[in-house]
Amino acid sequence: MRRWTKSSAEICAPICLAILLAAVMVYPLFLETDNADIEDFLVPWYDYILLHGRFAAFADNFSNYTPPYLYLLSIGTLADGWLTPLVTIKLLAIAGSVFLVCCSHVLLRQFMRPWPALVAALLILLLPSVVINSVVWGQCDALYTGFIILAVAFALQRRDLLAAAMFGAAIAFKLQAVFVAPFGLFLLLSRVIRPWSLIFSFAAWCLLMLPAWIAGRPMMDLVRIYLEQADYYQSLSLNAPNIWTYLDYFGLQPNDTATIFGIAVAALVVLAIAIIADIRKMTSRFDLLLIALLSSLAVPYILPRMHERYFFMADILSVLLACSFLSVPTVVVALLIGLGSLLASMGFLLGFSTGPAIGGLFVTVALILVALWFIVRAFPQSARWIPAAWCPSDIEGAQSPTGA
Repeated sequence: MRRWTKSSAEICAPICLAILLAAVMVYPLFLETDNADIEDFLVPWYDYILLHGRFAAFADNFSNYTPPYLYLLSIGTLADGWLTPLVTIKLLAIAGSVFLVCCSHVLLRQFMRPWPALVAALLILLLPSVVINSVVWGQCDALYTGFIILAVAFALQRRDLLAAAMFGAAIAFKLQAVFVAPFGLFLLLSRVIRPWSLIFSFAAWCLLMLPAWIAGRPMMDLVRIYLEQADYYQSLSLNAPNIWTYLDYFGLQPNDTATIFGIAVAALVVLAIAIIADIRKMTSRFDLLLIALLSSLAVPYILPRMHERYFFMADILSVLLACSFLSVPTVVVALLIGLGSLLASMGFLLGFSTGPAIGGLFVTVALILVALWFIVRAFPQSARWIPAAWCPSDIEGAQSPTGA
């Protein structure tokens, strides 16, 4: 990695200021931009909270989101009368993006010096996927993604209790946090996270569900939210840039057999990644980031009923990998995933019907490249069969978290 001189503050401070100014100029342009998700879901939930009470509303099953996001929405209603529901929802999403930047900085500081790490973290604010997901779409995927990034960062430091707690917090916000299941299972198998640390995952989840339970929501009702989310949509692909987009495009009708098959294959992939990584002792810093990226990319690619937004976490992790281990291959993969995610989002936001299919091509190539890296790292002897230009080379600082 490039070594920065003592004058890096003089170089990076103006860059940070420029990034912040750009964000201040770009984000307000979309504060009044509406979409179907906001009108059909988020605004009605906002109104329900106002009508039934900012705390009492949590006793009811009025949303297919888990309570932690609704707590934030309830706090946002305090600005009712000063801000429109639309602007409040957008500001909450922007706050999620700021949280994501902070979490990313925690991880990047393990690979970069303070000022360069700050520049790289702030650049996330200007990523197309982050701008679209937050201020354009009003979504909160940055929240669970931020907690997953913290979990990865703490796993790199072997702070397993904190890593486990962050996993629990991520799942409390969104079920999509389970996309990193191969990574989490590998951490358990390799003892990077001790099995009993999962108590802290459960504790973090319970803590975030506690206000809704105190308000009167039955605990089993809170658990069923995840099952209801999984069964809410029946289409094999909802603009997701994955294999099911093509099957859906060519007329494969939604059916239980296809869904079960997809889940079964995803489960096998989860086990394969975790077991191979454990057997081959892939505990270097580069390997841990690589496994996290492969997990977040492969699982939503294989699973049916995925949305276009579900590659958001892979998008962010690919950028963090590229910043931490800068090379042509890592940058190319980050660009491929970013383009694929962007094109898929256009399918919903702009009605660009072929966007998911075209985006799926980019994501497929990225997945193949990341899988190749995983194979080369797990089985170094296979490197002679793979062109060197396709894989990151001369990985600096790729030692294990213990320093071995």
